[in-house]
Amino acid sequence: MLDPVSFASENWLNPLYQELRKLIDAFLRGDFTPLGDGRTQLFILSDAGMGKTSLLMMIRLMHLTAFWPKGYDCRLLKLGSDTLETVRAQPNQARTVLLLDALDEDPTAWSRIVGRLIEILDATRNYRRVILSCRTQFFPETAADAFGRPGRVQVGGYTCPMVFLSLFDDDQVDAYLRRRFPNSLGQRLLARDNPVRVRAAAVVRSMESLRFRPLLLAHIQDIMEAGERDWDSYTLYEVLVDRWLAREEVKLRRQLETAPDKATLWRICAALASQMQGSGSRLLRRAELDTLVSWMDLAELDFRDRLADGSEGPLMNLIPAGSFWMGAADSDTSAGDAERPLHLPLRVHLV
Repeated sequence: MLDPVSFASENWLNPLYQELRKLIDAFLRGDFTPLGDGRTQLFILSDAGMGKTSLLMMIRLMHLTAFWPKGYDCRLLKLGSDTLETVRAQPNQARTVLLLDALDEDPTAWSRIVGRLIEILDATRNYRRVILSCRTQFFPETAADAFGRPGRVQVGGYTCPMVFLSLFDDDQVDAYLRRRFPNSLGQRLLARDNPVRVRAAAVVRSMESLRFRPLLLAHIQDIMEAGERDWDSYTLYEVLVDRWLAREEVKLRRQLETAPDKATLWRICAALASQMQGSGSRLLRRAELDTLVSWMDLAELDFRDRLADGSEGPLMNLIPAGSFWMGAADSDTSAGDAERPLHLPLRVHLV
């Protein structure tokens, strides 16, 4: 851990002087005057798969250990429609570190990113520290620091520190593989390398520039199990999606009597992706989902919700899209008042 540093230090945001861990530590420990001008609100930007969420989770985990100073709280939230309400209701903000993840996935920021950023900065200005993550491509064009200081950005009336997470280099990739696949004691005594690591290194080299992305390195075991291929962006993500669907199939089999297999899950995901891509939308409206359901034969699946106590709920039956009558007619003398009137309800499909 570093000693507190001054925010005005030009070395504070220079990656040539400090590693990311030290930089974040300096930001959290720094003795900044709480002026509400943005200096306590840090942006972390990177491409997809670079570890933004993992970084915030690590900070949150530190809060649960003895390394976190006593008397200080830490909140980790994924940005969404209810975030500002939650942020404003947080007690003791001056002694709370707030971690806000995935601005690029916040529906309220789409098409109005600058306005959303200002709302967030206004609502969090009284927190001890705020760290906000976002994909680089989604972050808006902003003004540079008025004093020409590197690593700072102006948003509205705020001047905030900003950090880019860069790709790994070859040395970092090699160090990761050595820690992921270490030599056994026998291999060290015989001065031999772990054959799994040798194979992993060969696969990584074949990935060319994609090998520098931490997300793909984290799944190197899945990639190796896929066999020899000409790796590019499409084949890599094809393998990752395939492994993800396999894991989802296993989880669903624990919950459903007749769970969809991997091929069915792929068909569902492909239909959803095609619909969203065709409409140019990030969200799927209920009417659009109803249409997709009507196209797909899901009658053979058993749908059950988990109850509040964790037990399995009753079987839900699939009803085709359309309309139907519900309730009892006035002429039905055996029906009670709670069953009347006979009416045409809103369309539902799983009851």
